[in-house]
Amino acid sequence: MADPLLVSGVPLLVAFAFGEILERVGEPALVGEIIAGLVLGPSVVGLIDYDGTFAAFGLIGAMLLFFDIGYEHLDLTDLLSVGPAAISIAVCGMIVPAGAGFVLGLMFDFGVIGSAFLALVLSVTSIAVTARTLLDIHQLDSQIGHRIVGAAVVDDVIGLVAFALLLLAVSGGGAIDIVVTLGKVVGFFVAAVILRFAVIARLSSVLAHSRQLGGETLALLGVVFLSSFSADAAGLDVTLGAFVIGLIVGEDDRLSRLELREGIVGIAYGVFVPLFFAGIGARIDLGVLTTLDTFVIAVVVVGLTAKFVGGFVGNRIVGGTVNESAAIGVGMIPKAGVGLAIISVALTGGFISRRLFSAFVMLVLVSVLVTPSLLQALLRRTNGAD
Repeated sequence: MADPLLVSGVPLLVAFAFGEILERVGEPALVGEIIAGLVLGPSVVGLIDYDGTFAAFGLIGAMLLFFDIGYEHLDLTDLLSVGPAAISIAVCGMIVPAGAGFVLGLMFDFGVIGSAFLALVLSVTSIAVTARTLLDIHQLDSQIGHRIVGAAVVDDVIGLVAFALLLLAVSGGGAIDIVVTLGKVVGFFVAAVILRFAVIARLSSVLAHSRQLGGETLALLGVVFLSSFSADAAGLDVTLGAFVIGLIVGEDDRLSRLELREGIVGIAYGVFVPLFFAGIGARIDLGVLTTLDTFVIAVVVVGLTAKFVGGFVGNRIVGGTVNESAAIGVGMIPKAGVGLAIISVALTGGFISRRLFSAFVMLVLVSVLVTPSLLQALLRRTNGAD
C-alpha cells in the first residue's frame, strides 16, 4: 500500500490544478476534483485506491461537508417548511426511475431480483455532488436548494431502508428482521429529537465554561462523529448523521453564534472535502468504457432521464415553475456514494451480474461529470428569469 502522505498530498495538488483550470473556464471546481481521482485512480495512474487511509479521509470529508451544510447554510425551520414539496419530489423522483429500471432489467433478462436492484440504484440520489455545486454558487440557502436537500434526505432514508429490506427478502429474512431494520431507523430519528430538545442546550451550557483552546469545536466534532456512527449503525448513510447534527447545533442560540465554521472550514475544504470528491473519481472504473453496448447505453439514458423527469414532475405537482423544476430535476440526478455502495454489495452477494454493475458505474461516471455544469447553467437561467 502506498504511503498515506503520498496518496493524500498528490491528489490534493492535482485536484487544485484541475479545479483551477475548470473554474477559469466557468465550470465547477469539484468536477476537477473528481477528474483528479479518475486520473490518479486504478483506471489510469494507479496511485490511489479507495481503500484504507484514503477512504477514511474521504469519509471525514463527507461528514464535515454535510455538517457544515446543516450548521451554516440551512435552517431547520426553513427546511421543514418545504417538507410537502420535498416529499413530492423525493417520491416522484424514486417511483419514476424505479419503475423504469425494473422494466429495463426485465427487458434485458436480468430476472426479478436483478431488476429490483437496478430499480433501487436508479431511484437513489447522491446529494454530495449537487450540495457542493449549490454551495459553491451560493444557491444552497434558496428555495431550490432547500427542496433539493430536503428531497435528497427523504430519498436517502427511503432508499437505504428499501435496500435493507430487499437484502432481507433475497436472503430469506423474516418478519422480526424487518421490524428490527425499521426500528433502527426510527430509533435514530427519535434519538435526534431527544438530542435537539433535551441534550444540546445542556451541552452548550457545559461547553460555555470550557477553558481549552478550541474546546467547543473539539467536543462538537466528537458529537458529529458519533452521530455519523449512529446513522451508519441504523443502516443509514454517515452523511445523514453529520447533516442532522449540523441542523441541531445550528438551532441552538449560543452555538449558532460561535462561528464554528471558522474552526473547520479551512481544514475541511482545504483537505478532506477535496479528497472525498477525488475518492468518487477513484471508485469509478474507466474499464466500463470498453463494455459499451445497448444495455449500458440504455441504463445511462434511462437513469438520467427518469430521475430528471421524477424530480421535475414532483416539483411541478407542488406548484414549482418550469425553470425551477428543471433545475431540481437535474439536481436529483447524481449517482455516487449510496448507489455505488448498494450495487457493490449486490455484486459481492451474487445478486447481480458484472454487466449490470458495469452499466451502473457508467451511469455514475456520466452523472457526476455532467450534473454540476448543467445545474450551474440552469440556475443562472432561472435566476436571470426571476
